[in-house]
Amino acid sequence: MKIIVTIFLFFISFNLFAQNTSTADIHIGLNQSYRFIDDGGSETENVRNDLEIPKLNFHIGVNFNRLITSQLYVKSGLRFVSMGYKTEKRDLIFPTGDFTTIQFVYNYLFLEIPLGLRYEFVENTVFIPYIEAGFAPTIYATNTVARVQDGDERIYERIPSMRDFSTFHLSANVAAGVNYNTSTETTLFFQLNYKRHLTNLIEGDFKERLTAYGIEFGLRRSISKVRV
Repeated sequence: MKIIVTIFLFFISFNLFAQNTSTADIHIGLNQSYRFIDDGGSETENVRNDLEIPKLNFHIGVNFNRLITSQLYVKSGLRFVSMGYKTEKRDLIFPTGDFTTIQFVYNYLFLEIPLGLRYEFVENTVFIPYIEAGFAPTIYATNTVARVQDGDERIYERIPSMRDFSTFHLSANVAAGVNYNTSTETTLFFQLNYKRHLTNLIEGDFKERLTAYGIEFGLRRSISKVRV
């Protein structure tokens, strides 16, 4: 059902942009993600803050960009996003005196429909710096947790169902980057980005919101007569 809703929203977005779209792009990014939690300074909050650290994640997607003015674009698309965090490696000592190192890696998967604006600072040059800002309606897809023992043995499990994950989310996104126009129709781009979920990961009073920062690379092509 979540996938159907996402595809439906994506096609609405595509139909709004397609007829007057200036460009379309594909992109992939690497992000360092973490979470902010707030449980009123409880023992659970303190223990998790001591144990959990950021982890490397990725995202991949497509965007459609419609030209508003000579330097301002509105964009939308569809993006598959991985976010999460992990625990520090800890020694687990058995009654026999044997021990092993253990680590848990938490991964959450989302489908996003980014909505935002991109402003390009100059026109008709090879290198064009820009900034972006916007929001992304987001649908939670699934999760995994990997139990890593002795540094290499990974056992994948689902996170216990006692955590009631929120289905719909909203994130705020900002980015700064540069276009490299290889031709009048093709552009390579690189950007630094930051994402912050504005909604809680799980239902209830316990506040847990994901965040990520990282880099993104992409290829943008003109699909109309308007120059990138």
